[in-house]
Amino acid sequence: MKIIQRLQVKLRKLRGNKVDEQRGRPGSICEGFRQVLAERDSLKDQLSDAKRTIADQSVSEKAKKKFEQRIKSKEEKIRQLKHELAMKDEEIRSLKSQQDRREEEYGRLRNNIQSACTDMQNAVATLGSAFIFKRPPENGNVDLIGAKSSVGDDMLKYLFKE
Repeated sequence: MKIIQRLQVKLRKLRGNKVDEQRGRPGSICEGFRQVLAERDSLKDQLSDAKRTIADQSVSEKAKKKFEQRIKSKEEKIRQLKHELAMKDEEIRSLKSQQDRREEEYGRLRNNIQSACTDMQNAVATLGSAFIFKRPPENGNVDLIGAKSSVGDDMLKYLFKE
């Protein structure tokens, strides 16, 4: 804006100087008129160049502001994505610790079940050997109390063949 104002002031001064010169010399009016026109055209060109420069600067400033706004929005998006990523990482750690606790619990349960199965097998084997003789008489199995064999005894005999 200052450039434009300076050019306009120069243009006024030149017009004023030329008018004063032309009043003093009536024979050189055509020559002075041509010179004033040339200077005026030159000043108009300078003025239009200055206006164009200012317009280009304002356009580039607008583009710069838009670019800065775009950068800010991208940075905000990056910040949001980093926050979401941190939240997902925390969720993954939580789920991983839950999975580890469950695996430990399943391992303990598996060991308890295996131990219970082994204990039951040992108990069945002990009961089977306590109530059945290795060589029972031909007329039927007799247990330690003297009872005759039953269907359950035949099943135990089948399970624990030696």
